[in-house]
Amino acid sequence: MSVATALLTAVAITLPVVTASSTTATGFEAEQLRGKRETLQARINQIEGEIGALTSLGRVAERAAALGFGPGPEPLYVSIDVPGPAAPKLPAEYFT
Repeated sequence: MSVATALLTAVAITLPVVTASSTTATGFEAEQLRGKRETLQARINQIEGEIGALTSLGRVAERAAALGFGPGPEPLYVSIDVPGPAAPKLPAEYFT
C-alpha cells in the first residue's frame, strides 16, 4: 500500500468522527444559547413588570406626595389677542 493510499484511508476513517464531533459540539452550543435566551427573556419579563409597577398612576401619585407635590391651585387661563403665525406653504407637488 502506498503512502497516498494510506493517507487517504486515514482521512476517510477519521472524517466521520471529526464531523460527528463537530456536530455534537455545535448542538451543545446551540442548546446553551437557547438556555441563555430563555434566561434573558425571563429577566426582560421581570423588568417589564417592575417598570409597570413603578409607572402605575398610584405609584406615581405616592412618590409625588412623598416629594411634597400635591394638586395645583385653580388653573389660570390667559387669552392672547395676537394672531398666530401663518401656516407654512407647501409645494404644489404635495397636492397632486
